[in-house]
Amino acid sequence: MDSISARRIEVFSLWLKTLPADVRGMASLLSPREAEGVRSYVAAGITYLTRNLDLIPDGIEGIGYLDDAFVLRTAAALAVEAVGVGAPHALRRLATDNDEVKSFLGSDYARFRTYVGGLRDHVTKGRTASQIAADPSLSNGLAAEALEWCVEYKESPLQRDARELERLQTFLHSKLSLVRGA
Repeated sequence: MDSISARRIEVFSLWLKTLPADVRGMASLLSPREAEGVRSYVAAGITYLTRNLDLIPDGIEGIGYLDDAFVLRTAAALAVEAVGVGAPHALRRLATDNDEVKSFLGSDYARFRTYVGGLRDHVTKGRTASQIAADPSLSNGLAAEALEWCVEYKESPLQRDARELERLQTFLHSKLSLVRGA
């Protein structure tokens, strides 16, 4: 296995371990004290996790939750772009990780970014992430769902094999090929 693949497996494995903490950190940003631009992207990322909108089904061993980790990081990057230097630390940390998502996805990244940005307007349970972000009671409800998701999360370790990365890219490429507007 080449050094880039080995490093990616280490990074992505860490993301699977920290996913509940990352989700809790994002959920805390649904507070009305945060800018609406932050809340709408955070709500989009959390809605993706809690409403089964997966590009890769969670039950697929090893890679099933990596799309969730990728969506959180890209949603964080979009939120940081929206609000600039005043972005909270937890958001900036995840946004920095987005560089790895971009590098890994290569030419599919533009479609992935469009997909994640579009999650703000995706209707689930009769509401969009933007509507959730604008309503404190809906934001609190989504934050509670996120915390429940964290309790139920069961890490599925990524195999230490470059073929896992190829499988991940294949899944994402096939789903993202349907995304328009990138």
